[in-house]
Amino acid sequence: DIIETIRNLDLDVLIFCEIGMDPRAYYSSFYKLARVTLNTWGHSDTSGIDKIDYFISSKYYENEKSKENYSEELILLDSLCTCYVNPTEKYNLDKKTYNYSLFENQEIILCNQSLFKILPIFDDYIIQILKNNKDALLVLIDSVRNLREKFMKRIFKKCSNPQVLNRIKIIDHGYAHNEFVNLVKLSKIQLDVYPFGGCNSSLECLSLDIPVVTQTSNIINGRFTTGFYKKMCLNDLIVNNKKQYIELVDRLMKNNKYYKNIKNIIKINKNKLFMEENSCSTWSKFLINLK
Repeated sequence: DIIETIRNLDLDVLIFCEIGMDPRAYYSSFYKLARVTLNTWGHSDTSGIDKIDYFISSKYYENEKSKENYSEELILLDSLCTCYVNPTEKYNLDKKTYNYSLFENQEIILCNQSLFKILPIFDDYIIQILKNNKDALLVLIDSVRNLREKFMKRIFKKCSNPQVLNRIKIIDHGYAHNEFVNLVKLSKIQLDVYPFGGCNSSLECLSLDIPVVTQTSNIINGRFTTGFYKKMCLNDLIVNNKKQYIELVDRLMKNNKYYKNIKNIIKINKNKLFMEENSCSTWSKFLINLK
């Protein structure tokens, strides 16, 4: 029995990394299984459970109103809160070794979020971006065909122009992770969906010096990319509304000098995002000082 096993350990501190992602962790979190219990953003949402004392996040991800979003007491570490391995150091990336040759001669705008994260509010962004960039191909990722059909029907209701619809390509997410990262390498920019943004997907793009356009959200699951740019001191790629978002996409796609400059700034500063030792030390300091 999981509950009894943990209880018998007589823990001072128990950290739930992702309450809500697995039923065992979720139901276990309703019990007070340690003197102090913590939640963090492996599942980027509050638990809503009164047995959890603290939610551990980062000063880079949260804003002045963030405390309102948590049932736990919010703790902001002076770090990214994760010691993330650079994906380009894990894989031998070679776009010629795998099956995305279909896209090699087109400018790709990538949106590598599962379709369920793309809310109707973001449809208008997609449509306007494709209208403004007539030679670009928008590549989306998903493995649920029924959801794919529903998404395209939703887009069609808002825009029946075949010149837009024919440049939306949805491909299966059934590839190995190194192949998936190779697809990222082929793209020119990535769209961070709003209001539910990316985390791993943004880090994968930034590791390859690919700009990610993001609109900052009020909740943590839409603020990771914002936090990465703050860490990199690259606030120019953080926008606050749809108009600014579309304008930034257009500038990156059409102004080659600006695009190259942004890629170079990312290249110089991306090391701040990976293997951050301060994440380890800030976690350790907080845990040691827990009363």
